[in-house]
Amino acid sequence: IRDRGLRGGHAGGVAGGPWRRRWLLVAASAGVAALVAAAAVVVVNARAPVKVIAGPSTAARSVPVTPGGTGAATGAAAPVEEQEPRFTVPIDLCTLVTGAQAAELVPGSPKGEPTKQGEQAGCAWASKGVGLFVNDRPFGTTYEDMWDSEPVDAHDAFVNLRNARQDTGGPVVWNQPAIGLTEPVSSDRSAARDVPGLGSEALTYDALIRHEEDVIRTVVVYRTSNVLLEVTYIDLTGSPSGQIRERAVRAARWSAAALEEKAP
Repeated sequence: IRDRGLRGGHAGGVAGGPWRRRWLLVAASAGVAALVAAAAVVVVNARAPVKVIAGPSTAARSVPVTPGGTGAATGAAAPVEEQEPRFTVPIDLCTLVTGAQAAELVPGSPKGEPTKQGEQAGCAWASKGVGLFVNDRPFGTTYEDMWDSEPVDAHDAFVNLRNARQDTGGPVVWNQPAIGLTEPVSSDRSAARDVPGLGSEALTYDALIRHEEDVIRTVVVYRTSNVLLEVTYIDLTGSPSGQIRERAVRAARWSAAALEEKAP
């Protein structure tokens, strides 16, 4: 290695000859080591970021939240407040909303009718263009055997659903023959929002007319102990978006209160 800057002079008291050659060898070795270390840093930093999916982790269950919730779609996960399931016997979901309550939301005071769609079971109060639905196995979850599961299992299913609904989405294709909507429609989906004071944890999101801001369906999903339920309110009659959202949350609170009364 030739260093023109040291020829015929001194550098830190080191002159030419064997001492100079030994100093240059040490400096060269240090330079190689620095290059190797820098390359290692580049390799480590070049790794693609890892997306963490919330699941059955104790960290997700131990984060405290302020009373009433944050109201934000990305709020901290609520802690699992109990270890043992409170609901181990299947409950008739048609008993979670009374006839008088259903009449406030659905014209014609319809009677609740049991429903079954694939593995999802529930109850429907429906008339032309308007309907209220309470179902188990919320759409987008894999929470099965609810009555034989633990609260932590329901919590994990809820957190995964909330993560999947953090952003807006669409188009979502759906229909609902019970209210006369037999042909599939395409809707945009809003991002999920937390619902304070409902069950142990709850969220809501909307289906909107494609490329518009008008809500035609609002879904509320909430957990109480080991039970995870989905409450959906649909209104195709042109009602204001705020009214549809309020009615969906109101129905969900009714069902949650009735569920609490059925706890052993």
